[in-house]
Amino acid sequence: MLKKLLSLVSVGIISISLVACSGSPENKSASGNDQSQEQSKDTSKNNKGTTYEVEGATTEDSGITQTIKEVSVFDNMTDAVKSYNQNEMVVTDENKDKVTVVVNFEIKNDNDFMICTYPAQATFVTNTGEQVEADMLASESFDGDIHEGVTKEGHVLFNLDKTSVDDLSSFKMAWSSNHENGTADNYDDDYYKDNKLEVNLK
Repeated sequence: MLKKLLSLVSVGIISISLVACSGSPENKSASGNDQSQEQSKDTSKNNKGTTYEVEGATTEDSGITQTIKEVSVFDNMTDAVKSYNQNEMVVTDENKDKVTVVVNFEIKNDNDFMICTYPAQATFVTNTGEQVEADMLASESFDGDIHEGVTKEGHVLFNLDKTSVDDLSSFKMAWSSNHENGTADNYDDDYYKDNKLEVNLK
């Protein structure tokens, strides 16, 4: 009798374990420049959009580190704006129903002088070949002049006309950075770079 009871308990535990494992959430990968790194999809922030935590999407040069930390994709501008508490006045009849991509940036200036960088003026190219400019009005004002030793973070927002949520699997971004190397009088020391990053979402 004791053996039968132990046997039934063992079967019950195995059954519970199998049910618990089968309920695991689906994982998808998102990667930046370093293709060897994969990240899981996090949909906890907004059930109307999909959020990807991104690693490896970093451009670093001359004491300037610029990183795409997170990407969220929405099927409309209204939900995108609500997701990061932006003023809804930026939503118009023209853009409210467009597929919207929100890119969370971090900019770090490790120099002892001010730099200028402009991800909120970036060009965005999708895997479908669509090219758009950042929505400067809806993007946060966090770029431009970055003082010495300062780290800033903010969102850059892009509206798509021809690419659906399901079709968007990757994108490329390009934007510029510059500084005077702390010496405004010596133009030979001026620094300029076109930054380019690619992110794979699926």
